[in-house]
Amino acid sequence: MSRDDNRALREELESCRALQAEISDYKRRTTELQKEQSCLTSLIAEGTGNASDLAALNILIADRVRHQCRARERLEKKLLEADKKIGRVPDAELRVILRQRYIDGLTWEAIGRRNGHPWTAWAKVKVHRFFYKN
Repeated sequence: MSRDDNRALREELESCRALQAEISDYKRRTTELQKEQSCLTSLIAEGTGNASDLAALNILIADRVRHQCRARERLEKKLLEADKKIGRVPDAELRVILRQRYIDGLTWEAIGRRNGHPWTAWAKVKVHRFFYKN
């Protein structure tokens, strides 16, 4: 990989951490909406409240859930593309580190421990050398 390729990969991978946070937020929000939807469905089945209003609200929530699922899927596709680019890095150990950091969202310390290195800066130094020394 060329120096420019490395720079482009670094920039893309840095954005992956934000993508992970956004995906997690979509999952949390979707779960909350699905709980609301379940409660509305129960209210409609029990005959509590105005059924047409509850049904309309239920439809709105279902639309929001679908929208959030589509948005989350688009973000997950971006992560998959970044993972494919990591796959083109020639060093297998470096690929593992890059995936753990940018796709899985692990800290540098966790990456070091997971890979059997007591020196926690090991992974950070290896990645830094790849991005800035090549």
